[in-house]
Amino acid sequence: MQDLVARHFVPVKLRIDESAAIAQRYKVRFTPTILVLTPEGEAIQESTGFLPPDEYVAFVSLGRAKALLDGERLDEAIAILKEVTETSPETSAAPEALYWWAVAEYKKTHAPEALKEIWKRLERYPESIWKKKVSFAFEEARAGEARERTPREPGTKGS
Repeated sequence: MQDLVARHFVPVKLRIDESAAIAQRYKVRFTPTILVLTPEGEAIQESTGFLPPDEYVAFVSLGRAKALLDGERLDEAIAILKEVTETSPETSAAPEALYWWAVAEYKKTHAPEALKEIWKRLERYPESIWKKKVSFAFEEARAGEARERTPREPGTKGS
């Protein structure tokens, strides 16, 4: 965990009572607050409260991948997002990593199939907001399947 942070981030620890302007800028309401910022100072990932080591590593890795994605460094972002989903599938970051992995693949290939192929993996996280965000992509297919399974009366169109 420390190696990951040392290699890819500039860690800063502030006391909110001594750094009120910064706390206000990033809307820090409680501690600990973990922010992943872009080099320009934009908060790209934030969490309030303690994170166990596995959640912390997945969280900061996801933040790094999102920053790379914003910088159009798609291959690097994809590699990190894939790693988060494969090495930390039980963390809260995994469903979001799947979502952004699909987006990065789409931005790289412009192939809509890339979105659906990766988003299908969100089935593993049925209660995740990230699964719900992609539900539109599968509703039409489900509606078509339901129509195909609906029994028809003899002599009606489609029988």
